[in-house]
Amino acid sequence: ARRSEETPEPSRSLSSVVLHLSQLLKALLPAQHLVKEEEGASASRLRGNLALLFGQLSEMQAANEDAAVWKALDLGDVVETFLEMFRRERGAAQHNLGVCITKFCSNGRYRERVKEGNGLESLHQIQLPKVNDQKEKEQRMHRLETSVTDRRREILRRR
Repeated sequence: ARRSEETPEPSRSLSSVVLHLSQLLKALLPAQHLVKEEEGASASRLRGNLALLFGQLSEMQAANEDAAVWKALDLGDVVETFLEMFRRERGAAQHNLGVCITKFCSNGRYRERVKEGNGLESLHQIQLPKVNDQKEKEQRMHRLETSVTDRRREILRRR
């Protein structure tokens, strides 16, 4: 007689995957602030991609909070790890970590944990200036692409 394997409930299998990813995440926590040469390394990229995944999970959980699979999921244990990574990381990975923390803030289940870990202050000090700089560059490029006067002014400025 052949044994049939039971298919795990979706909430149990998702929670199991998240548990394993959480363990990986904690193992990837850098011991100190990254130096410029470490930016973009495979561990850094992995941290940034895990941040996007967990941010998406948090967003989906907030949007589907009544579904059993999302009720059973608890991402609270990784909030502090993501906050520490955000403070120590650089470049694109740091940006992705900031996006993840922002999505945790948008989910009522994790907002307090972000606040308790001074995540809002970190976002304000680290992410906000970078986002504002990027917006400023985009606005400047748009003006140069659409305004003849601004283009002429820029050409004269560069001479």
